[in-house]
Amino acid sequence: MGRKITSIATTLLIVVFAMATIISFARSFRHPIRYSCSSTSKRLKSRICPLWSPSFSLCLPASPRTTTLRKSHLPPPLSAVNPLRAPTMSTVSDDNPLLRTFEFPPFDAIDACHVLPGLRALLKKLDSDLMELEKTVEPSWPKLVEPLEKMMDRLTVVWGAVNHLKAVKDTPELRSAIEEIQPEKVEFDLKLSQSKPIYNAFKAIRDSKDWDGLSDARKRIVESSIKEAVLGGVSLEDSKREEFNKIQQELTKLSRKFEENVLDATKKFEKVITDKKEIEGLPATALGLAAQTALSKGHDNATAENGPWMITLDAPSFMSVMQHAKNRALREEIYRAYVTRASSGELDNTQVIEQILKLRLEKAKLLGYNNYAEVSMATKMATVGKAEELLEKLRSASWNAAVQDMEDLRQFSKSQGASEANELTHWDTTFWSERLRESKYEINEEELRPYFSLPKVMDGLFSLVKMLFGIDVEPADGLAPVWNTDVRFYRIKDSSGKPISYFYFDPFSRPAEKRGGAWMDEVVARSRVLSDDKTSARLPIAHMVCNQMPPVGDKPSLMTFREVETVFHEFGHALQHMLTKQDEGLVAGIRGVEWDAVELPSQFMENWCYHRDTLMGIAKHYETGESLPEEIYQKLLAARTFRAGSLSLRQLKFATVDLELHSRYIPGGTESIYDVDRRVSEKTQIIPPLPEDRFLCSFSHIFAGGYAAGYYSYKWAEVLSADAFSAFEDAGLHDDKAVRETGHRFRETILALGGGKDPLTVFVEFRGREPSPEPLLRHNGLLSTLPLRDMTTVFSEWQTHMPSNLEQLFTLGLEPLTTGKDTIPTPLYHWAAWNWQKLRQKFDGNVLDAIKKFGKLITDKKEIDGFPATALGLAAQTASSKNTMNVCYVPRTEILCGKLTMAQHEDHEVEIAEGYTMTTFCDKMIDVFLNEKPKPKDWMSYLIFREDWNKYRDNFYNRCKSRADGENDFTMKQRLVTLAAEVKRVDDEMERHAKLLKQIEDSPMDINAIVTRRRKDFTGDFFRYLTVFQETHESLEDRDAVARLGARCLSAVSAYDNTLETVETLDAAQAKFEDILDSPSIEAACAKIKSLAKAKELDSSLILLINSAWASAKDSPTMKNEVKAIMYELYKATKRSLKSIAPKEIKLLKYLLNFTDPEERFSALATAFSPGKDNENRNPNAIYTTPKELHKWITIMLDAYQLHKEETGIEEAKEMNLPMVIQRLSILKETIEEEYLEKENRDAKKDTDAEEF
Repeated sequence: MGRKITSIATTLLIVVFAMATIISFARSFRHPIRYSCSSTSKRLKSRICPLWSPSFSLCLPASPRTTTLRKSHLPPPLSAVNPLRAPTMSTVSDDNPLLRTFEFPPFDAIDACHVLPGLRALLKKLDSDLMELEKTVEPSWPKLVEPLEKMMDRLTVVWGAVNHLKAVKDTPELRSAIEEIQPEKVEFDLKLSQSKPIYNAFKAIRDSKDWDGLSDARKRIVESSIKEAVLGGVSLEDSKREEFNKIQQELTKLSRKFEENVLDATKKFEKVITDKKEIEGLPATALGLAAQTALSKGHDNATAENGPWMITLDAPSFMSVMQHAKNRALREEIYRAYVTRASSGELDNTQVIEQILKLRLEKAKLLGYNNYAEVSMATKMATVGKAEELLEKLRSASWNAAVQDMEDLRQFSKSQGASEANELTHWDTTFWSERLRESKYEINEEELRPYFSLPKVMDGLFSLVKMLFGIDVEPADGLAPVWNTDVRFYRIKDSSGKPISYFYFDPFSRPAEKRGGAWMDEVVARSRVLSDDKTSARLPIAHMVCNQMPPVGDKPSLMTFREVETVFHEFGHALQHMLTKQDEGLVAGIRGVEWDAVELPSQFMENWCYHRDTLMGIAKHYETGESLPEEIYQKLLAARTFRAGSLSLRQLKFATVDLELHSRYIPGGTESIYDVDRRVSEKTQIIPPLPEDRFLCSFSHIFAGGYAAGYYSYKWAEVLSADAFSAFEDAGLHDDKAVRETGHRFRETILALGGGKDPLTVFVEFRGREPSPEPLLRHNGLLSTLPLRDMTTVFSEWQTHMPSNLEQLFTLGLEPLTTGKDTIPTPLYHWAAWNWQKLRQKFDGNVLDAIKKFGKLITDKKEIDGFPATALGLAAQTASSKNTMNVCYVPRTEILCGKLTMAQHEDHEVEIAEGYTMTTFCDKMIDVFLNEKPKPKDWMSYLIFREDWNKYRDNFYNRCKSRADGENDFTMKQRLVTLAAEVKRVDDEMERHAKLLKQIEDSPMDINAIVTRRRKDFTGDFFRYLTVFQETHESLEDRDAVARLGARCLSAVSAYDNTLETVETLDAAQAKFEDILDSPSIEAACAKIKSLAKAKELDSSLILLINSAWASAKDSPTMKNEVKAIMYELYKATKRSLKSIAPKEIKLLKYLLNFTDPEERFSALATAFSPGKDNENRNPNAIYTTPKELHKWITIMLDAYQLHKEETGIEEAKEMNLPMVIQRLSILKETIEEEYLEKENRDAKKDTDAEEF
């Protein structure tokens, strides 16, 4: 009985098109209905990035987030061409876009005049629906959760659209409308959160016998709903509930007032400059922006060259002045204006803050908590104590580094002749930091802008997520209405081409109407209940907002590297929302995720900005297309930890003052909010704040955003995100397969599960363990301050038993230190070297010299028993190098680095080849690579011998480094550093090529499947590698084998590329494949394949589909074995059919090419040309042909080979040597011509002559 395959045909189709990514669908654009009204506006709940900038400018305020669960609604598109449709509801006016059925929110049509009537009608209907639900509610999912989600969804979409518009297109009319309707909205939210029937129904579900049978996601919904209800006042008595509701209403008003004051104060400041000397130092991009701003404010003749120029407190303008203006007085004026925003006059936020803190404390007391921080932590991963513990640990790790940062600035500015060097203050640190960065790393952030044009950055970002998560991002402009012509709309598809989500992107600063900062938020969330068919899920939609410099003139938007990081950050948020696979709408995407875990995906994505392939893919000069020079990339990497201590302290200050204000501060007490700020600053700022500093008055994160008693979550999530990225580092960032596998695991856990599982559980599912702070400290260059054993304890013990001299210290240091149950050899001399600045004070500045002088040569391995392999290798290298070199010892979670020489004796080097020690050998290679063979392509001939190279690799790189460290000539030092980086790049590329070749050699019959999966790896560099690899073989047979493999690769790549060229061919192949899958049994399916082959309809597109399906099924860890077995049978049937339809001449040639002896080959030819029906009838399985036919096929093959070599787009493939098979074909051709065709011609000529005679 044949196995049935009809039942799994759908599954197979999903497999094929999820992995092959070859079917494209047409998209249709719908013209949105436009409405007219007097004014437009908007408002948003934001995901805002942290305040990275030393000037508190890159990430500005976000609007408030309510504690009520958001339940958004928009049904899913059925395919890429089907729009979203909201359910029809009765409306007050068909002319109000807020009340009409729409495909996507009509952002271009919503005006202030629509807000009051539209929302009042909606709230009235929802109030009626709530009353009806309370009457009929039952403790079951269909009778409680589903109607609740449906009821709230429309409000979330409409309210979210209105508030989003206020954030990106603010107007006084819209503000007024929202201010008037907001109390009614808050009243409804409170009525819902305090509904006793709904609260009791949720508790009944939790207490029911069915509780254990609920999914994790549903349990989370029930538990969080109960907790939110309690925090929303449901358990309060009537009088206290009334007081609670008044507080909630007032807090909403105050938060809105706070945000509006900040926006108005930011807009209010304008400084017009007419003398270019006053803004000396500002880059061309900043001058262009300042002139453009002046033009928009009525200065008609403003130009970048001649002005006038307008400086504002908007982030791009403010940061340009603080980083680049040489005019110190101007920097001071702008800085003072910035840190005193919204702190005086009618825009003063001081009393607003005081009242917010007072009401939050009263609210906490009503709910039975000691302070508002405890209320905030009730829905987070951390507790107040755990958060403070983390902040203090990071603060102590950052303090010394920050002190050194400031000392470095003072010394550098003094060396530059700065009069302010001994009194650097707030408006100096950013300016001199930028100059020091330029000097130290030769990086000018403004000069890098041309390499980071917005279009290239977005292309690179989309390529990265395609590689990591198997998705395609494509423009869908015109499909949805937008609020500004700058806004782009995108569609995300899975690997089968099926849409899975959408998002808006609003990239540019518009200070007159758009609030500062960068954020992401949802438009609608994924939901099964809110889909049209209730079986598939409605697709999520997000928006992403940034505030970078807009295009100036004919130049595209050119970004700083930090702005590139911001885009990656916000897209990380969006990915968690858009790639969720959670169908329970209340915990899908970013919903239900604890606040201190939401930053994990965003900060995770920032790490990829430093990934070489990613960065070099986006860093292309917008005019010339030139890639970012390799040396600049290396400097960017080195600069990653520049002033890491200072930047870390700044974030820790914000987090600490936030917790202090919400846990210990007493409103109206003896200490003011500014006293708290100054008290916290004593431990978190190297330079004390100005007496008039009022940064709290613009700290929208905690007073108008969702970060009240939650700013610590940036650092909390940084630990998670750095550890998550370290999983990719552990897998190997240069191993594409490993990166894809890890990316798949990240998508299926962190991105897919949403709020349906506890975030710690989700993290452990991805990482295999609980998070560690080590990767964060390592990435920030601060690991040295948190060794495995607490450094303060070690230092204290060392001081107590201080040795009389350093030699004794080093001797003592060889004793192992015990930590817990592990004994780990942690030599104190490493620690001493590493902390040499502290020790220098104890030994009158002679420590470093003493450390350099010291060298202990050990010949008996017993003396260093217990040292890990890394330390032993390092000691051996040091012994052979003679020069002082960087020492890094890595036991588990610590890295101790310092300067140490363990041997200075050349005679201890071992000869590794005749006349060469390891050092002299490495020096010889360095000389060859620098002088004799300076081109990277020439190095391949040396690095191709991988086993030999592996013996010298580490020594070569260490020798480059040690020579660079000891080099006084800066030019030579730079050449050595660059050489090591370039060789490493070529080395890594060759390693990838070697792994790809190994995969092909291991599975030569799967080459088409390999090409399907890894097409991008079959590059010109790979074929150049094959050419060099081929030349390493001495025998013609071995060279022939490599060349034959290369030819097969070329053929497979060409077939793949040609197949992808026409959609019509793919559609036809798809139809055939669907027909095969509809077969009643495997046998019938294989028969169809055979029939197609006989009819010559088994074309390359269909073959590619079948190959892809088998490759995808085979590699899938989740695919059922039944599916894999079926796909393998189809794959084998295809291969058999291809063989059966091959011309008989091809089969003969394969047979004839096996003969190497000329006589045997001639005899085989004679047999193949034995004509006549007698011979054929005698052996029906024998194959015969004629000399002419065989000659024709040989000629075709030789011509095709030569043509293929000449026309291939992969230039390096032309360099491949003529393989042996081509040589043998040529010999066969000559033999047939001489022995048969010419003889036939002679015989024919004789016959003709005889007839003529």
